[in-house]
Amino acid sequence: MKLKGRLWIIFLITLIGAGVFGAVMFAGRSESESIPWGLLVPGYIFFALAATGTSLVNSISTVFRVERFKPIIKRGILLSLILIIPAGIFIILDLGKASQAFNIYLLFHESSRLAWMGMLYLIFVVFLILQLISAIREERLPKWIPLSMGIIVLAATLTVETNLGALFGAVEAKPLWDSPVLPLQFIISAFMVGVCMHILFISTSYRTKDQNLPIDVKSLFTRDYRPLLIGLIIVNFIMIAAKFIPELMSAEANQYVKLLLAGPYSATFWGIEIIAGGIIPLILLLSSKSKESVSWLLGAAALITLGVFFSKYNLIIAGQSIGPTFTEGFISYFPSVYEILTMIGGFAVCLLMYTLGELLLPLEPKDVANWFIFAKKKPAIKGDTVV
Repeated sequence: MKLKGRLWIIFLITLIGAGVFGAVMFAGRSESESIPWGLLVPGYIFFALAATGTSLVNSISTVFRVERFKPIIKRGILLSLILIIPAGIFIILDLGKASQAFNIYLLFHESSRLAWMGMLYLIFVVFLILQLISAIREERLPKWIPLSMGIIVLAATLTVETNLGALFGAVEAKPLWDSPVLPLQFIISAFMVGVCMHILFISTSYRTKDQNLPIDVKSLFTRDYRPLLIGLIIVNFIMIAAKFIPELMSAEANQYVKLLLAGPYSATFWGIEIIAGGIIPLILLLSSKSKESVSWLLGAAALITLGVFFSKYNLIIAGQSIGPTFTEGFISYFPSVYEILTMIGGFAVCLLMYTLGELLLPLEPKDVANWFIFAKKKPAIKGDTVV
């Protein structure tokens, strides 16, 4: 490994150490917080959406057998697997009593949506591991095995997504969450951020190795992912309107929506979620330059990812900011340093695991596993490449 790679790994380990420190300090917080679900819950939702969203994108190749998506499928499955890890860490930390986390399986309650969520995530992770193994060993397996894995993972993905949206959408005590639109909105957000994760991680993995993006991967991003993102942004705007317009007419939800439209959270709603996370990326993607340059796609994907995160942050935090459940009137909130460090550490875990995957796993289409799923990395695909 080159010096640059070693320094990168040391840097990520340092961030993870800071995250562990933040998590330990956060675990000792007061149980009487005015807003009990802080930054880690939107973080959990974001990473869960990112994991299931990348899985939805993967299914275009694994289930529907669209061949031009195949060059990125191994990396896509790896991404789904590593993105779900911070989600689990964050939700366990926020709920407290991490040592009793396995009780959700040992003392399973079939009437609990949260218990079902934990069970569904376990199934999702197990079959993702099997899917990654089958993708790497595909040339030595019957064709029905990778296809079966793809179908099972897709079914698990859709179930997890709808259950996550329903988990919050069924909370009647929180009018901003109590919406039949929420499960579908979560699926749209997941698909959108899943496409962005493919673009961000796969493009960056080639650039950090001083390699140009293979022509077939660049073509996939500019010809398929670009129009897909344009459509998803437009649909997402429609979903936001479909949720907020009825809520503005509701006596209970009206005051919550106003927090976002013209209240304390209007800066993050309009400035980040709508403009930075939607309108600006849409302009970038509609530009003729994005048809040729992956750099423009990278910029748009980064902004969309930021917008999706803040959309969940706004939803969760604003949804707890008014109401008789905790205190009367508006409840202000800003993440603690420990929560922010924990979030940074969670993202660093993803980056470190992806880096190790690039080093240890045969992720290129022409790579072959020499021992189970591991192999020495072959040279990157040569031939026609593009910037």
